[in-house]
Amino acid sequence: MTTIPVYKMEEHHEAFMIWNDAIEKKYLPQTGNSLLHVDQHSDMSKPFLRTPISKLEKNKEKIRRFTYDELKIGTFIYPAVYAGIFNTVYWLLQEDDISKPKPMEKYVISTYKNQGKKFQVNQARPTSKGSVTFMRRDLTIKEPLKVDQSLVLDIDLDYFSCSSYQNKPIKVEITKKQFGEFNKNKYHPLRFEYHCYTKKIADQYFMIFNQNEDIVIRPHSKVSNNQVSSRINTFVDWLQTNEISPNIIDVCRNTYSGYTPGAQREFIEDHLISKLKEIYSIKLHPMIP
Repeated sequence: MTTIPVYKMEEHHEAFMIWNDAIEKKYLPQTGNSLLHVDQHSDMSKPFLRTPISKLEKNKEKIRRFTYDELKIGTFIYPAVYAGIFNTVYWLLQEDDISKPKPMEKYVISTYKNQGKKFQVNQARPTSKGSVTFMRRDLTIKEPLKVDQSLVLDIDLDYFSCSSYQNKPIKVEITKKQFGEFNKNKYHPLRFEYHCYTKKIADQYFMIFNQNEDIVIRPHSKVSNNQVSSRINTFVDWLQTNEISPNIIDVCRNTYSGYTPGAQREFIEDHLISKLKEIYSIKLHPMIP
């Protein structure tokens, strides 16, 4: 049995570094792979980049800076597809979170003026210069899956239990002058997009983002440890039944974004890794620094 590298990450955009590291180490072909994205969220929001993918040049430090400076936890998949790493994306959801499983569908990624920065994604639209075509299918474990090319098994722990999301305020300290200028300017650009406001606390001045910080969204997908165990067991059985044989596995903890319940994170991770060891020969890879 081939030994499969297992990478762990704190937040999901770090997968972009992991995939490039796996390519460098020859665990994964440079192009033409499938992605099995196991997650409560699609993470397929469109990025608006400052650095075109072509400028990264497989340079590890450039890829690292690009990941942390330009990608978000929901915008890392399309850049990897555009770079050619993946030509097929499967998104596996919990049964209660998909109204109707979708058949395989064709999508096209292009960028404004072919600059590789502002992304556009359209379904079954004729390709233009510099555009990239890929296939996507959304499914649940009630459906069979056959993958006939190299594969990344990309697992977010919040697939097994997803935490309540609270719009927590983010405070950025500013100067007294900036505080006054913002409050005087009712058309300040930050008012249009970011719903921010200012606040004086003691002798400090802050710009505060997330206006409705008291709003809590409680998804129905937060479950007990017993249900977590059942979900993991069912998922691993599904992998085995469908003979899913990944080249690499990556596991996202959501430690800082908080989508995985903090009190359950270690339990979910340990149980998942233990069950994966029952069907695969795996080797834990050091965390990407």
